[in-house]
Amino acid sequence: MLISCHVDVRRAGQEDRKRFEMSSQSRQLVKVIADIAIALEFTDESLINPDFAIELQESIAANLQSLDEAEMEDIAGEFICISALYNGEIADYVRSLPANYGIE
Repeated sequence: MLISCHVDVRRAGQEDRKRFEMSSQSRQLVKVIADIAIALEFTDESLINPDFAIELQESIAANLQSLDEAEMEDIAGEFICISALYNGEIADYVRSLPANYGIE
């Protein structure tokens, strides 16, 4: 299940609208990243080695930071959009991912 994140087209310029129109495939990939991040953050330490979890999070961050500025903005916006798919603490965590990954 995916949601659509809308921009007020009366206020947004063409560049802004285009920025928020990610392909379905891109949106799915951002959701996969979020789901992995959630698992790494919230799975009990007895199931996932904390050092390994941190290494993976750092690897994700490094890969996202290697994108150009427009791509980072697109992905950061998608994290915010898909956070609506989650509840409570998990939704808050997904909204924090752009800052956590250094792409906002």
